[in-house]
Amino acid sequence: MVKKEGVNVVIVEDDRDYCALLRAMLKYGGHRVVEELTWVATAMNAVNEFRKQRVNVITLDQDLFGGDVVRAGFIKAVRKQVPDVKIIGMSGCEIMGGEVDTDLTKTGLCILNTTIARLISKSKQ
Repeated sequence: MVKKEGVNVVIVEDDRDYCALLRAMLKYGGHRVVEELTWVATAMNAVNEFRKQRVNVITLDQDLFGGDVVRAGFIKAVRKQVPDVKIIGMSGCEIMGGEVDTDLTKTGLCILNTTIARLISKSKQ
């Protein structure tokens, strides 16, 4: 059984219903959602706060209101601010380019919490 050790999570998702489902799953897993971002510009501006918020994990939908957040440089900006953060792709299709730590697409919601536990435990080794 995976030990539940809560982490701070940022949800980057523009679908309100899916965001609520993600939030519920993360809460069930013992995690804290510290930010929910729905617009590309808002996501880009929020990156500077991630270190202060002690963000461990980001669930990432690539296509937000306002465009493609990956092409806008979101992942590179995040890695610069918080190099150890784990980014989980949660888009409708796979995020190409190898910039995310793992890619679950939207079908991987059922294994989200075990995936977070696996990624965090790897980083502690």
